[in-house]
Amino acid sequence: MKYTTLSFYLVSFAITLILYGCDLSNSNSLSNRTGWELGPEIINGPEEELTEEQQNAYRADAERLAIRYVNNSNSSETSVPDKLAENLYNGLIHIATSGLQKAQEVTDEFQIHARVPSHPRQVVVHVDTTATWTKAWKNEETLTGNAEIDELINEFDLSLVEYKMLESSSHAIVTLQSDRVVNVFAVGGLFKKHQDITEAGSEMITDGDEINVLFFSNELRYYFEMGFGDCPSGCTSSHTWLFTVSGNGSVNFLGEEGDPLPGKQHLPDKPQF
Repeated sequence: MKYTTLSFYLVSFAITLILYGCDLSNSNSLSNRTGWELGPEIINGPEEELTEEQQNAYRADAERLAIRYVNNSNSSETSVPDKLAENLYNGLIHIATSGLQKAQEVTDEFQIHARVPSHPRQVVVHVDTTATWTKAWKNEETLTGNAEIDELINEFDLSLVEYKMLESSSHAIVTLQSDRVVNVFAVGGLFKKHQDITEAGSEMITDGDEINVLFFSNELRYYFEMGFGDCPSGCTSSHTWLFTVSGNGSVNFLGEEGDPLPGKQHLPDKPQF
């Protein structure tokens, strides 16, 4: 079933607002609630039908979607409800195992995954290395001896992943990883308050595929968008598929829209998650 171009782009505009954090005040705002209560609770999907690699990729997708939902609702909220990420994961599993031909296109043939934030559990920090406390990170130690920084590290269960000194500069890029899902944008904002940190948050991937989701009382609507063409210039072409998942796990394909699909040999390289 095809939906009209006008309605498609109206929905796409709504997704853009959700993805990029415009403040749409409503009673479902996370900042007005004690926990996540939006949309149906989706039963567990048959994840055993997928490989461990596929399961991990969809779990990372769900964490990205949950982080964006939280960040849009309240950009200072650092915690991400486990139930929200799990619900989004269940929806993705049901789509991937539905057996629908169009679902196989987005999951198996084109392997579309979410891309923002680039890593749902990593905070990337740009630090001025003239500060003496940064020597600990250079020496591959997580705790720095700086009380303010170490308090954040302990609060969000962070560990040092990588220290990379920038050439011809007194700055380094430090990657910290949490053992749980956190709003990496909000946590980065807390690090940025420190005088020796010039930037912090998530490493951005600007081009390529994406998954978005809209919440309704009786279903979740997943939009799988594939970017192709001249992706170094922002991906000059795109194609989007729309699926709904209800609480009992049933999946419906509502339609697709966009540029004609290319052959796989003309697709850009997929990022490795």
